[in-house]
Amino acid sequence: MAELKPKITGTGLTLIVIGSCIGSGIFITPSRIAGLLDSPSLILLLWIVGGLITISGALSYAELASRFPQAGGVYVYLREAFGSVWAFLFGWVVLTAVTSGALAALALAFTQFLGLVIPEIEPYRLPVAAGVLIITSVANVFGVQVGQFFSNLFTSLKVAGIVFIILCGLFVFNGESRAMYHTPEVNFATVQAFFLALTGVYWSYGGWQHATYISSEVINPGKNIAKAMIQGSCAVMLIYLLSNMAYMNVMDLDSVAASERVAADMMQEVLPGYGSRIMAIIVSISVFGTIAIYTMTAPRIYFAMASDGVFFSGLTRIHPKFHTPIPAILLQSGWAILLLFFWGTFSNLIEYVTFTEGVFLAMAALSVIVLRKKIQEPPGFRSPLYPLLPLFYFSVSVLFLGVGLYSHPVQALAALVIFSSGLIVYLFFRKRRKTLI
Repeated sequence: MAELKPKITGTGLTLIVIGSCIGSGIFITPSRIAGLLDSPSLILLLWIVGGLITISGALSYAELASRFPQAGGVYVYLREAFGSVWAFLFGWVVLTAVTSGALAALALAFTQFLGLVIPEIEPYRLPVAAGVLIITSVANVFGVQVGQFFSNLFTSLKVAGIVFIILCGLFVFNGESRAMYHTPEVNFATVQAFFLALTGVYWSYGGWQHATYISSEVINPGKNIAKAMIQGSCAVMLIYLLSNMAYMNVMDLDSVAASERVAADMMQEVLPGYGSRIMAIIVSISVFGTIAIYTMTAPRIYFAMASDGVFFSGLTRIHPKFHTPIPAILLQSGWAILLLFFWGTFSNLIEYVTFTEGVFLAMAALSVIVLRKKIQEPPGFRSPLYPLLPLFYFSVSVLFLGVGLYSHPVQALAALVIFSSGLIVYLFFRKRRKTLI
């Protein structure tokens, strides 16, 4: 019987971590942050804190990955710690909204930025976006090595592009620096604004957990998964810090806050006449790379669900030559394309349900503590500062989720509908499995 084969290298997995985090957010989010904080020093501190939160989560997940180097990652951790129903609901949310919705949004973003370079595609944005999803799906069908090649190529290109932006903002720009670093006045209003801004930064760092979904296909997983998640998270934090320093070196905070495309506006300031077009190319590459990674990683969750007998059995099929879960890949891409064509109707709801992924990510961090008590055998990698790091990541995630629930009470109903439908589907498959047995 065909099975998933370990062919992903440590370097390849590190690039997957980086590519999963860096999509289009770093080119847009800084303007929202500048609208809340009026101090370059506070803004840099904000991105450092967000990075440290991410690293605490990565260190916690690294222990879980070393203990369970299986396809599905977070799904497996939730199943082992809290039971199959919570694991299934995580996979259900990822399929119906989180990753599929992200793929639809990223595909549309890709066509938007590509349209700045090739205006002729503007009337055909939806077909082009669907074509991107089809191309990346087909590439991942032909083997995890092909998917890894796409990931390595486009993540390397996006990092090179961001390095180019940083160099332009910090060294090519020949004007006077607009960044005025100083010790800000700390009061209640400042703390409140800092926390609100941190919520956005927290989600900008999201995506690194995708590395766990393909654990069973990593060479020497006990060593490489932990190493890749830690190195990748640190690299993303450094890239985000330097990018913000570049933006604030060229543009004052009022200009950053007013900009809808801060990276493009900065590049236009440094390279008049060429900056916007160069920026559009860089963002297009960045978004395409993230699409390729999401298309590769998340289907392993649906494969794991089917392997446990709580989802369609056909999703367990592995191609005998390419060793890829083709039905799972096609299911996700087909649903993402469907969402793409109905994006105007469901975008707000999907955005909120995507936010609720934090429930499961927080629970997965907490499972480090649960599993240490349930399983006496030590894992290959142990999270340092136990239990402080997993508790810290869990607490921060729950706090940000609470803010989201308070801010979006109506959209929370969408999450409730998704969870309820997932529970019904789970019970159906459980009953069917018992009947077959």
